[in-house]
Amino acid sequence: MKDKIIKNIASLYFLGYTSKFPGTLASLLGALVIIITGSHSLSYFLILGVSLICGFWVSGRAERILNIEDPKEVVIDEFCGMLLSLFLIELSTFHIIAGFIFFRVFDILKPYPIREAERLKGSRGIMLDDLLSGLFTNLILRVLQIMNF
Repeated sequence: MKDKIIKNIASLYFLGYTSKFPGTLASLLGALVIIITGSHSLSYFLILGVSLICGFWVSGRAERILNIEDPKEVVIDEFCGMLLSLFLIELSTFHIIAGFIFFRVFDILKPYPIREAERLKGSRGIMLDDLLSGLFTNLILRVLQIMNF
């Protein structure tokens, strides 16, 4: 029963099993949550905090249960990374779309130091590469906002 709960949370209740692009779907879900809650709301902060705690708690355990290193079914990391991408960003259609695109590009290409973070073992490696992708995206969006984009 415990293994099933861990896999459900790590895969966002089996979203990670639904497509060739589970990370993209999890990122879209993160963007949808931000659109619904806003990036400055208490509910957004609670969802981000709970997701981060759960992500670090379950992702490494799911990796051991599935017996696969950084399994594609574990998508809570992409969800958290997308949430971080738009953290305290003034939301507009442009910023949401740009945030989604930048986040996916960073997550897929994994420039330094993102690739180094991915090499860490267990939950740290699974989560930190996506959180760094989200952080880099957030910084780019902040620069774009300063430039009035």
